[in-house]
Amino acid sequence: MKLLPITYLLGFIVPCTLLAQLSMAQDSMVIAVIGKTKNDSFYEQSFKGCEAFAKKHPALTCIYDGPNNYQDIRSQKDIVVAAINKGIDGLLISITDSDFLANEALNIAKQHNIPVITFDSDLLPKHHEYRLAYVGTNNFDYGVALGNYAKNLKAQEQPTYAFSRATKRRLI
Repeated sequence: MKLLPITYLLGFIVPCTLLAQLSMAQDSMVIAVIGKTKNDSFYEQSFKGCEAFAKKHPALTCIYDGPNNYQDIRSQKDIVVAAINKGIDGLLISITDSDFLANEALNIAKQHNIPVITFDSDLLPKHHEYRLAYVGTNNFDYGVALGNYAKNLKAQEQPTYAFSRATKRRLI
């Protein structure tokens, strides 16, 4: 199952990283897991990974949230700000819009010294100062790999497949 490595990273390595960033004198810690949408099985599994880790570390609490039915950048920003105002100690987030979230929410997390780790979708390079790390796929490299695989299929005289995406750069 492809979700297992990401779930493992989010459920074990990421909370460990956040635990290391926080004060050793702290008695408890709350990590918010915020997806692009709340009702998506990928983000729900990420939260379950955090909960599984928390069962072994009683001082850790995981909370889960995200926009209700679609990727809404304003709702996600409001959810992040609300979580910060509730006093979270760490944030795991899948980014909907780097510019908007960096300017409207993640700068607040940075001001409060709240460690942020992005997963599934990262911030733009110009906003990397707002996060400790990114866990996920490099989509550009993945697209190149798919293109190379498609070329191999064509060389074997298989049916032709097309992978399409609007881009300004010529990949092949």
